[in-house]
Order: sequence, then structure tokens, then C-alpha cells
Amino acid sequence: MGKGGLFSYKSTGTATTKAEASAILPTLPAQVYIQIASESQRVKANEITTQLQQKGFVMPGIENMAGKGADMPKNTNVRYFNDEDKQTAEAIVAILKEAGITTAYAYPVSKYKVKAGGLEVWFSADVH
Repeated sequence: MGKGGLFSYKSTGTATTKAEASAILPTLPAQVYIQIASESQRVKANEITTQLQQKGFVMPGIENMAGKGADMPKNTNVRYFNDEDKQTAEAIVAILKEAGITTAYAYPVSKYKVKAGGLEVWFSADVH
């Protein structure tokens, strides 16, 4: 069962299932999605994906945002949507900096509702 099912139990289940879901959720690995500004960044994105997988993160995929109307950041950022994910975002920033992406930083986003453990890495155009 994934985080989605556990969140459902946590909010609608019996007292026992709520307690069990609350205990399990923090132990599940974060899911990190990578957004790239162009196809030329895919090699670097694959390198980062491998590094994060080795640290235990779940990496669902890499999305090329070229031509999709997305405003790519001036600096690479790790977007987190819940306060409890801030430390995870900062840990990912440290990994990015070790990999040579020195302008990376953690970026809180509050306008979207995302389940805890869901983070996004948005590459700036200068990453290669």
C-alpha cells in the first residue's frame, strides 16, 4: 500500500487504523519528481535520479517542461508542499550541490495541496 492509501486510513479509518497509518507514514520514502527545462538536461537529471535512489528516494520520472508553458526557475529549486518535508528538501539540496548544482535551494509552495512526502526538483535553464 502506498502513501495515498495510508493517508486515506489516517483521515477516515478507525482509531486503530488511524494510529497505524500515522506510525507508518513517516517511515515511507519521499517521492521526488524532476522537471527539466530542456532535453539537454536529461543526462544530468538521470545522474541526480540515481543518486537520490541510492539515498532511498522514490523517483517516478523526469518531465521535460519545454513547450508546456511552465515558468522555469532562475535557480534550481526543490519544491516542498508541507512543512514536514522541509528537512527532506534541504537534504536533497545538499545532494544537488554536491553534484555541482550550486544554485539549488529549498522552496516552499503553499498554493497546491500535495500529500506529505511529495517533492519536486525544478532545474534552472543553466543546469547541464
